[in-house]
Amino acid sequence: MTCTGDLSAFADKLAADYAEIKRLQGEIAEWNIKAEDFKIKNNLAERPEQQKTDGDMNAKLAAFRKRLAVVENEIADSEAKVEKLDGLTASLEEKKERLENYLKRYALLDGTVTLLKKAEQNLKDKYISPVENSFLRYSDMIERALGEKVLMDSDFNIYFERGGEARSDRHLSSGQRSVCGLCFRLALIDNMYTEEKPFIIMDDPFVNVDDEHFEKTARLVKELSRGKQIVYFCCHSSRSLNG
Repeated sequence: MTCTGDLSAFADKLAADYAEIKRLQGEIAEWNIKAEDFKIKNNLAERPEQQKTDGDMNAKLAAFRKRLAVVENEIADSEAKVEKLDGLTASLEEKKERLENYLKRYALLDGTVTLLKKAEQNLKDKYISPVENSFLRYSDMIERALGEKVLMDSDFNIYFERGGEARSDRHLSSGQRSVCGLCFRLALIDNMYTEEKPFIIMDDPFVNVDDEHFEKTARLVKELSRGKQIVYFCCHSSRSLNG
């Protein structure tokens, strides 16, 4: 039951107890009148001893008085509780106001989170997903050159698959990472320059690639040069793309 419901119940009980007191007081007055009439009719100046009728009246009167005392105590208790009504009502209104403010703040924060998630998704759709998809196209070339299936997630983390398990690119050799880095930069260029493509300068980028993989890496660069203008420098003839 709410606080307001408790107070309403107290008020109702107070009214009922008050009515009961008035009724009991009326009955007491009525019995007093009857007692006086009985004395007059029977010429009883003094109370007869061991009078049954008088004994019944005394018993009823004692019961009424006992009941009256109980009701008066209940009324006093109810009045004390009713006195707290104003304070409790004010407290209830204050809590309602605080709840309303909390609900408004929650609605604002919830709406903000929704908009942030939407903005994050729009950012990924506009900038991250195209780069990721472009890199994944190059990953097929990396797999042919290095023998590793290289992937990228939506946070631009590069990893590779080996034995059916995804592993961090930290486990790749420095030469393999340099090839992955080249493909990542090419993916960025693809999305930064949508119309006129810039030329690409490579200054001995495969110095860390071992001889076993360099031939395949050279073929990868030649394949890339079909759609891009690439200027390639090397410091030794062993690193020449022409073999």
